[in-house]
Order: sequence, then C-alpha cells, then structure tokens
Amino acid sequence: MKKKILFLTVCFILSCFFAVSYASDRAVSGKDLPGNIKSFISSNFKNVQVASAEQDMDDGDYDVYLSNGIKVEFSSEGSWQKIDGNGNFLSGSYIPAGIKNHKPAASIKEIEKKYSGYEVKYSDGSEAKFDGNGKFLRYDD
Repeated sequence: MKKKILFLTVCFILSCFFAVSYASDRAVSGKDLPGNIKSFISSNFKNVQVASAEQDMDDGDYDVYLSNGIKVEFSSEGSWQKIDGNGNFLSGSYIPAGIKNHKPAASIKEIEKKYSGYEVKYSDGSEAKFDGNGKFLRYDD
C-alpha cells in the first residue's frame, strides 16, 4: 500500500511539473505580434503568412512559424535571433553580404545571431562562424 501511495505521489508531482513547463508558452495571433516583428516578416518573407506564433512567458521571446515552414525566433524586443529554413533556403536582406557571398555554391539553411556574431548552416552540411559584420572566422566541426 505504501508503494502505491508513493507511486501515485511521484506521478502527481511529475504531472504538475510537466503541466507548468508546457504552460510557459502563450499562443499569439499574427495580427497581435509586435509591429517590428510584423514589419520584419512582411519585408523579408513577401507573400508568406504567419501560420502560428508563441510567446515564451518566461523571457518574452517569440517563436513565429511561417506558412512556408520557416521558423523565426525573435527576442522580447522584436529583433530576430535565429531563422531556420526547415527545408527552405534563406537569402533575405537580414543576411550580411559577407555571409551570402562566402559560399556561393551552397545555400544557407539556418542562421543564428549570437553575441559574438553569426552561426550559419549550409546546404552542403558545413557550419561556419562569422563576426558581427559578416566576416568569415572559421568552420565548425
């Protein structure tokens, strides 16, 4: 009997933990996104609609899923942090020229802004790091 009570208690605690962790995101409609996010999407992804969006209630960041499968992560202030093409190749004006021109034979699949610069994943499987101005630094293993 004690084992059964202990088992049920553990199950209850785990279910509460998972319920709280999943509740940290809030669905947001495309029309309710901040203006700078809507502007970024409309100017860089023409004729593509917001399929869904979520705001992380812990830090205020946004995850925006576009109708073409692309996922764009924004900070709480509305600046893009990461763009994952999810099978689409990226080429918008948000990518510095030095990064676009670095590997003309390979397309960009994903780009992420970091404090020290950019991390880029290419269609040929390579990954590279660039400084904040788009100057190539090195390839990642």
